[in-house]
Amino acid sequence: MEIGILTHHAVHNHGAMLQMYALIRVLREKGHQVRALDFKRNFDYIGAELEKKYSVSLKSIPYYTKYLMKNGINKTFYNYRKSKILNGFSAEHKMVGEYFSQADGLDGVFVGSDEVFSIDIGLNPCMWGFGVPCDVVCSYAASFGPTTLEHISQRKVAGLIQAGLQRMNKVAVRDQNSKSIVDTLGARYSVLTCDPVILYGYLEELIVSQRPSEDKFVLVYSYDANMNRPDEIKAVREYATSIGAKVFSVGYYHGWCDQSINVDPIALLAWVKHADLVVTDTFHGSVLSIIANTNFVAQTRGNSNKLLNLLEEYGLRERLSEIGHMLSIARQPIDWQAVNQQITSRRTQSMAYLDSCLEVMRHGK
Repeated sequence: MEIGILTHHAVHNHGAMLQMYALIRVLREKGHQVRALDFKRNFDYIGAELEKKYSVSLKSIPYYTKYLMKNGINKTFYNYRKSKILNGFSAEHKMVGEYFSQADGLDGVFVGSDEVFSIDIGLNPCMWGFGVPCDVVCSYAASFGPTTLEHISQRKVAGLIQAGLQRMNKVAVRDQNSKSIVDTLGARYSVLTCDPVILYGYLEELIVSQRPSEDKFVLVYSYDANMNRPDEIKAVREYATSIGAKVFSVGYYHGWCDQSINVDPIALLAWVKHADLVVTDTFHGSVLSIIANTNFVAQTRGNSNKLLNLLEEYGLRERLSEIGHMLSIARQPIDWQAVNQQITSRRTQSMAYLDSCLEVMRHGK
């Protein structure tokens, strides 16, 4: 079948790229023609100045000039190279196709994964199936991210979201906050599915991965604006020193680390797999540690719904750490046998849901 995916394909972070690639790979391995569909992201709920950060054009020049002056040449050049690497990865694997409203001959569309239901920045009608030229639209592991029922009520969009959910043939989300919103709106029965990274698993990629450094290393995976407080730096460095390891930031720039390393999404898997410890405050940093069975500690910041839900699902709630307790938590072993049993169970349930969506697409209703 011809299948489209609506997700945030232009977001320059490895987690977003890996979840999109994973869902594409799963569907292609089932014999389907699959590509992500392009769309124009909505920025109604942020200021015009901040929009320039997300929508790169000539109007963005003043914003990025200020960015350069504030962050310095090293961080700016790092992020420029990162965008080139991620764009190149997407192009190499032919991941993104035509604009969604111009797509012809689609048998079905999946909305998700990632924060496709979030209205934090703006509301994207296509993520609710509006304007999608296809009779069958299902969501897979969609997330509202930081969006709450209160946000939906404040912005007077409950009716639109409800209508979009009713327009979908099947709805699956990846966290309890998102399920609670869908169920409370009463628009459609929803199920929980695992993130595509867990569904696909990257098993072969992890098996053949080579250790990328001869040194022992602690891997920091955190947005470059985070994990920079003196107490955080001290705790990470103290643990690294205690095991004779260096500290590498991979995928994001952190000037305090021994090295900030730019890699493509598949190479990131090797760094996670062979790390002596992963320190992260992101959803996908934790997901990658889980599928690689790598020792990790996690922190929550701001919106903790999706990360807390992830860790609780896999019996890893104890990996959450206040930075001062990081050393003691890092030294506690993880029962990977129990974690992997849960991965197998969640993967089986999620694949069954995906197959049920494909069956609807096959029959056109």
